[in-house]
Amino acid sequence: MDYKQAREYLNGLSGKGSILGLERMRSLLELLGNPQDKLRFIHISGTNGKGSVLAYISTVLTGAGYKTGRYISPTLFSYRERIQVDEKEIERESLACHVTSISEAIEKMKAMGEDIPTLFEAETALAFLYFMEKQCDIVVLETGLGGKEDATNVISTAILEIITSISMDHTAILGDTIEKIAAEKAGIIKDNTIVVSAHQHPEAEKVIIETCLKKNCSFQKADYSRISDICYDYEKQSFSYRSWKNVSISLAGSYQIQNAALALEAVEALRKIGFSLSDRQVYDGFLRTRWRGRFTVIRKNPVVILDGAHNPSAAEELRKSLDLYFKGKNLYYIFGMFKDKDYKKVIEITAPLARHIITIETKDNPRAMPAKELAEAVAEINPSVESSESIYQAVSETMSLASEEDIIVVFGSLSFLGEAEKSVAKYRKALCSNVSEKGHIMERVNKICAHSLWKSCVEIINELEKERIFCGHDISHFLDVARLAYIENLERNLNISKELIYAAALLHDIGRQLEYLENIPHDKASAMLAGDILKDCGFELHEQNEIITAIAQHRNPETAKRDNLAGLIYRADKKSRQCLFCKSEKLCSWSINKKNLNLNV
Repeated sequence: MDYKQAREYLNGLSGKGSILGLERMRSLLELLGNPQDKLRFIHISGTNGKGSVLAYISTVLTGAGYKTGRYISPTLFSYRERIQVDEKEIERESLACHVTSISEAIEKMKAMGEDIPTLFEAETALAFLYFMEKQCDIVVLETGLGGKEDATNVISTAILEIITSISMDHTAILGDTIEKIAAEKAGIIKDNTIVVSAHQHPEAEKVIIETCLKKNCSFQKADYSRISDICYDYEKQSFSYRSWKNVSISLAGSYQIQNAALALEAVEALRKIGFSLSDRQVYDGFLRTRWRGRFTVIRKNPVVILDGAHNPSAAEELRKSLDLYFKGKNLYYIFGMFKDKDYKKVIEITAPLARHIITIETKDNPRAMPAKELAEAVAEINPSVESSESIYQAVSETMSLASEEDIIVVFGSLSFLGEAEKSVAKYRKALCSNVSEKGHIMERVNKICAHSLWKSCVEIINELEKERIFCGHDISHFLDVARLAYIENLERNLNISKELIYAAALLHDIGRQLEYLENIPHDKASAMLAGDILKDCGFELHEQNEIITAIAQHRNPETAKRDNLAGLIYRADKKSRQCLFCKSEKLCSWSINKKNLNLNV
């Protein structure tokens, strides 16, 4: 199979829907050689916060040098983002290869008269095969639904289980009491492991502790009363927790402080079982963590927020965050829900705050609540509501209603947030269609050069390198990389935005001073510092991610042949070093294979 055929094959499995149980999964994995048995796992269950906690922990582990797999669901922006190694999505070729193996195994199951797997089960098997192929040191695994009967729970080699906040959700499947739901979530706990739990309802905590006693597991709980020195902001937040002082995070939302505290408890547990995670690696990892779709600001003036608040407890947290950051501001909603969720309760919690609400639905999804029906339900709480035929139409109308000081919140089902982000970017592009590219580019790129953090980094680098006789990392180097990358972009018709190229070039080495002073690899340090600068200078979230990825990969030889922004910056960085003409070439300690001794790198 090629990639397209593999995706079509997987789509063909979606008709079975979601069916709990492990027998199909065990049969499938047996035919595939049980790849999961060759891996170690951190397994995460819970109702809310699983993805954010996964993001914190996996980012820290990757930054500490562990080859780290992450498996998430659902995905918001790309199908392949559900399976990642060191924050890079599974390659199309690997996906196609492993789906081919899975399809052959499923044919054998059919021949034996066995029930065939669901889509989620096939995707989970795909993840295990890929993580084994990449020889991951550790895999951070998020359950899909529940825990005990979830397809991910076929694993037997977990070293740590994390249970995030448990609340009433999926009651028709998991149970109609908090105790029943907690029993399902605690079903991931394996013998003789460490269990880290969020603060829970007393009934849920009792179930978790009883399970730990039966399984001979150690139990530790996040103590939110130990959180102090909180500085809330929708762009960057900080807090202290136990011995961890002034931890900075880039994820917004009032609830993210508690998610981060839970992740710090998990870090302490990992240290106990032998993982080498320095304080600096933890602090840097938390600041670098990105998790799109969870109170994510994707633009300013007006501020547009994406949030996956799709159940009552998440809606409560969304309301708290809006009240915390934007009290007194006009709020506009773009809102969609699944009909099998408690949409009435979500409406009760959120609708009273809004000046105007537009309801939407995810097309071609049988679970989607029709936009008109959802609008009728909203009207019982807030009469200023209308339905829209498309997400782009809803975005366009809301953007035209809101002033630059207002707040737009796109929330509800996770399934449409990716399309919503694209619609916001498309709307912005349409507004800028009459503005010359040069003017638009210079506005944001010049903001980078005027940014206080960027200027400070460059000044420190210049001071640290004032005695350096070899190639430096001043503004002339940044601009050389930008020009060379842009020229190649034109020559090869890659159609990558000039402003993205210049932004990546101006920021790719600004972490040099941290490499000199704290021995942090400058590609990672630069990527960490770039996030705040790009947000302040008006770059959209998808642009920030593309630039940060290019910066993080600009020293990786695997990037060399890629026709994307990362590949351009990698090649331009090499071309900018004209060792062939350097007067200090013979004194340089670089090996011959690192030096650029020709004009056609």
